[in-house]
Amino acid sequence: MRMMEFLDPKHPLLAELTGYLCGNERFAGKIREVEGAKSLAHLTVVAPTAQSARMLRLALAKEALRRGWGGVLPPKTVLPMQLVRARETGGLKEAAPAELAAAWLKFTAADTDLEAANSQLGKLDQLSDIWRTLAGGGLLMGNVTENAQAKALLDENSETARWDALAETERKFFEFLHERGLMAPAEIVHRAKTDPAPVPETIEEIILPALADPIGVMKDVLERQRAELKITVLIHADSRDAHKFDKYGRPKTEWWTGERRPILDNFGNGDIALATDTTGMARRAAEDFPAAEDEKALPALTILDETAFTETASAFLNAGYEVHNPSAYRLATSSLGRLARGLMALYRPRLQGCDWTAVKMVMRSDDTIKAMEAEGLNREAILSGIDLVQNKLLPIAMAENAKTGIEGFDEAFGRLCGWLEEARAANGITGFLRSAMKRIFGRHNLPEDAKEFVEAASCFRKALEQLESEQIRALELGNGVRELLAQRILDAATYTLEPDSSRAIKTEGWLELAWSEAEKFALVGMHEGSVPDSIAGHPFLPDSLRTALGLTDNARRLARDSWLMKELTESHAAHAVRAYVSTTTNQGDICRPSRLLYLCQEAELPKRTKYLFATHEADGRRFPRQVAEKWRLRLPKQFAADRFSPSAIDTYLRCPLTFLLRYGLKMRKLEDKRELGYDDFGTLMHAVLERYANEQLSRAEQLSDEAQIAEALSRIAAEECKVYGPAPSVNVRMQLDSLQGRIREFAKIQAKWARAGWRVAERPEYKFEARPFVGDPDLAEVVIKGTVDRIDFHPELGYRLIDYKSWDKLGEVNSKHIMAGGAKQLEFAREMGYPLPDGKRRLLTVQLMVYKLCLESAEEKFAGKVNDLCYAVLGEDAENSGEFRGAKRQPPLIDMYDFGLETAKQVIRNIRANRFWPPGPGDEWQYDFKELFVESPEKDLEGWA
Repeated sequence: MRMMEFLDPKHPLLAELTGYLCGNERFAGKIREVEGAKSLAHLTVVAPTAQSARMLRLALAKEALRRGWGGVLPPKTVLPMQLVRARETGGLKEAAPAELAAAWLKFTAADTDLEAANSQLGKLDQLSDIWRTLAGGGLLMGNVTENAQAKALLDENSETARWDALAETERKFFEFLHERGLMAPAEIVHRAKTDPAPVPETIEEIILPALADPIGVMKDVLERQRAELKITVLIHADSRDAHKFDKYGRPKTEWWTGERRPILDNFGNGDIALATDTTGMARRAAEDFPAAEDEKALPALTILDETAFTETASAFLNAGYEVHNPSAYRLATSSLGRLARGLMALYRPRLQGCDWTAVKMVMRSDDTIKAMEAEGLNREAILSGIDLVQNKLLPIAMAENAKTGIEGFDEAFGRLCGWLEEARAANGITGFLRSAMKRIFGRHNLPEDAKEFVEAASCFRKALEQLESEQIRALELGNGVRELLAQRILDAATYTLEPDSSRAIKTEGWLELAWSEAEKFALVGMHEGSVPDSIAGHPFLPDSLRTALGLTDNARRLARDSWLMKELTESHAAHAVRAYVSTTTNQGDICRPSRLLYLCQEAELPKRTKYLFATHEADGRRFPRQVAEKWRLRLPKQFAADRFSPSAIDTYLRCPLTFLLRYGLKMRKLEDKRELGYDDFGTLMHAVLERYANEQLSRAEQLSDEAQIAEALSRIAAEECKVYGPAPSVNVRMQLDSLQGRIREFAKIQAKWARAGWRVAERPEYKFEARPFVGDPDLAEVVIKGTVDRIDFHPELGYRLIDYKSWDKLGEVNSKHIMAGGAKQLEFAREMGYPLPDGKRRLLTVQLMVYKLCLESAEEKFAGKVNDLCYAVLGEDAENSGEFRGAKRQPPLIDMYDFGLETAKQVIRNIRANRFWPPGPGDEWQYDFKELFVESPEKDLEGWA
């Protein structure tokens, strides 16, 4: 028995539905007294989503309290597809995703070969997409060509043979499943269409409240239930519009699109906020959100364009709100999921050992560290040991129980290897994961706020149970394929989670908005393709074929969404709905406004179009980044500016902000390196040249033959490179080859120096400490401490200070490293008070000049005898290698000595004045530190102070 009721469209749906169930001035209600309690348990209410079902239960609980009932037994709430169960499956079990994938791999003989398995799982994904779509009509692939309209369409496009082949594959695969005691979910839905499981006798009525798009197969199931079962369709519209809906409440396409599209009287141009890009759109939405503690005063937030979620979450976090999507959290992105991924990568070590990325991922996990701490290891030693191994050895793999000699790492890594070996003795990949997780979490006491961990752990356990089913074991998949299957299931696993924070904003889906108790609505990313969603160019089920099969097509989706927009705006006050639209994405892709924004009077269309596509003044405004208070940097009020190194002075000279970040705030990037960083490469090269200089210092007569020098350097380099092991990564091997090329070029330079009479005079990496400015009262106490790469001596010319550089382009050395010109550079130099040697350029380095001053002032043997300053530039070829004393048409470095000292003094005065702005011209600070200024702060970092 089916009947139709109409809810007042001028009032919110949830309030009307609650009144319908509990009783109001229009409806008697459905409440029953059961043993003294108020009850709706004899009803089933079909909700469009799980979240809307939760909203209904919460609204009923509030209504019961308001009426003084103390509580009410809620109705059973289900999703449309949960009604679709077959009466009989012949004793076959519904195949879980893992079982379906495993059976497909066995069916296609891809159960032992990894490459074939990967390919076949991709095909299964395509088939599953087709099954999901066809399930809306209770169809299988074999039913497609049975439909006359669909068959004609397929014949016209020469697609019939392909669908016949799909149907044959489906038939054979389903038979394969049956033989193994399984039935595909798609087949169960298909059987339910004609022979559904009966609704329990305890349920007397099924209520379909304003379901804008009930799936077709659900209607078939309801029509085959017992005759006395009452089915009530609630439509949130005026009863005079009954002809615009079908018997199950779905909007009829012809009444909600085209010339009959609805007109939104409560929604105008002023309710559409425009921005130039996704970031601006997100910020506008966050700025419009009220800073209110009253939860009911907060608008409902929906992010229609999924690509805008990250930007929107960041903008709201900066405004003091946490954006929370309660519907589905991916296990793979949780801390537990990342730990599981790392452990899986260590399950079967490669020939060269355990994958370093996985080792680092697992060892850095807080949970692993806590387990190791419980066994007596030190957290700081573990973390610092990992960093030292990373930066010193650049490993791509670690042999199990390898000994690096690095304190804190060897013992921790050995402990981990012991755990892994013990876990590998368990049964297969799932046994390994259970055993390893038990070892890591066995000593944990869960805190009271471990709600997310509990949910993630439950999700993880259910995924493993899928993989351990009797049917999967019977398929006897190959080891590698079992691991691939496990990774697939864990990657796809999701769980729901309610937020902890009272400042959390739960996002709501498009189908859930009408069920919200909010009085206002923020629709972020209202772009075409996001809402209404549309199908274009599907390889198997194009829109025309969906129409022929009676499935939801683009026209029905437009009708549904037009009705939802009408329902939402009409049931709330004028201007309660606000849409946010971006002209482009942050990547520059064009965003088109949704067709739903054109639901206005015909005469208003030109004005609306002009408004949506016009360039507004607000569009060009770039909103300043507003960082949450806990993220603001606490800058030191003043530096203890009495001790410097020449390189620190050079850093300030290039960019004061970089100096502040590097030396004042001690900021550093910890890179997940795959190759030698710039500093690492330079350190390695310095180590080779230092050893060579030490060898020459001990010789009575220094080498002057280029071939002999090259041979000596190559030998030293080979010994230094042994630290990277016998099989370094491709990137590292390329860099080590580059090192060999650079030292061959240095051999030419060294041979030239030796033949000219220069010899190594002091130990390389010569360290000094001096007070060089004793003659200046303001700077007399300043200490300069540093290291000179090399000091040579010539009997007639005196001492020469040499600094090694691995700059790539010798021709660009001056403009990039020594002196720079241009309007911005000169303006910056004048603002900072630096002298200009020729009035056209400013110095970018004073390092060698400060070396000379310090050595001559600190040690008598150098006094007045440092007469040459030189860079040894070691490029990869002869063209970009050589000794650099000064560019053409410019004075040598030694002749700019006085300018260098005056510049150094001014740098120190500026630092003492606590002056670190503006940044220097160029991008030095961005190059070094931009990544440290987080674009999307995350909750787990909000403890920064």
